[in-house]
Amino acid sequence: MNFEKDAQNLFDILISHPWDSGSGRKMLFLKHRYYVFDEEHKLLDGGVIRYNKTLEKIFIRNEDLRGEVFLSLEGEKIHLQGTVKSKLAGQINIDNLLSNYPHPLKAPLSRVAKVQSHLRPKDIYEILLSRKEIDESFLQSYEASLHAFTSDQARELYIKLSPYYFKNFKIRTLKTICLYFSTSSTNDKLYEELFMFLMGFQIAYENDSILEYDLNFFISALRPRLLEIYDKRPSSISINMINETFLYFNIDSPHLPSPKQCVAKLYDKDLYIQQEYAYYLSLMGDKVQEVEDDIFKRLIAFYQESFFIFKQRIQGQKIQDEKLKKEVTELSTLLALIQSIGACKSDKEEVHLFFLFLLSNNEDRVKSTAKKAFVNTQEKAEKTFESLGLVKEAKQITNL
Repeated sequence: MNFEKDAQNLFDILISHPWDSGSGRKMLFLKHRYYVFDEEHKLLDGGVIRYNKTLEKIFIRNEDLRGEVFLSLEGEKIHLQGTVKSKLAGQINIDNLLSNYPHPLKAPLSRVAKVQSHLRPKDIYEILLSRKEIDESFLQSYEASLHAFTSDQARELYIKLSPYYFKNFKIRTLKTICLYFSTSSTNDKLYEELFMFLMGFQIAYENDSILEYDLNFFISALRPRLLEIYDKRPSSISINMINETFLYFNIDSPHLPSPKQCVAKLYDKDLYIQQEYAYYLSLMGDKVQEVEDDIFKRLIAFYQESFFIFKQRIQGQKIQDEKLKKEVTELSTLLALIQSIGACKSDKEEVHLFFLFLLSNNEDRVKSTAKKAFVNTQEKAEKTFESLGLVKEAKQITNL
């Protein structure tokens, strides 16, 4: 290290890097503050400094100390010389040579001390990145400096926040994450991180780890940013993924397919497309009531022979063996349609009997899905069973 006094004043040299006091203490000087650390880099003390360029002198002040210390250059070392007064120890004479300390020291960020105003965004980023604990100070510093961080810096710090949130699900952390997603400039990486977070958020919500209030806050905060994604999406995020996310979180968009458009796709030659649009219907809630007949028709197209036989048997009718064409249906499509018909909360007798048929099914996944879907229409269905004289049979099948 070669100092050039003419090109750089003493104070610039003082704040250019950390210093070793030679007595087991490390010192870090900022433009308006100083900090003292021990050998293990634990903070011991700190305070305010003010520089007088004419006299090459700094004024020191903290809770205990008041004093003036002159600066001078001796080779590659800074000489501190002066007197400070301590409430606890009385007058203290300072005569120290500070040598360059090769390891970085990070200023402890504090809104009270307004340390951030004396640091570059890069410094704040490095301090936060090195912090092991996520606390209120971390969150506040991150939020305050978001506008000044580069996209990569903001994302790297978000990557520290995300797993922390999924460990404790604190709303305070979620608010900081929402601020990152809603105010950062949009690019492919931002949307990729957002959708990864959304997938984790959905799983946590389904596991009852997230409160309804937190969910509503999250979607409300990110709705404007999410609505832009159809035009700005990266190639790694498909339209299907966006549609599923919007429907799951009940986010309205003119780009979403309507219930009638979904029903039309249930007859597509591509079984994957049938499956996808059946899943959309299962996420639409009450909106599927307008296409109840179409959904039921599609279900019957798969089950009609066995359902008609079941209905004849349970109603004590003569069983007629009739061969009907069966619509090919993947199991996942079938399960989604069963969820959808449940969401219709049907008044129709035929639908209520169809639920009895599903609940007597030998396929466990069909029976389990039907049981959950039946809850939506159970009250109406019980009246139907009573009117048809099927209360006993219904109780045996439904175990209700």
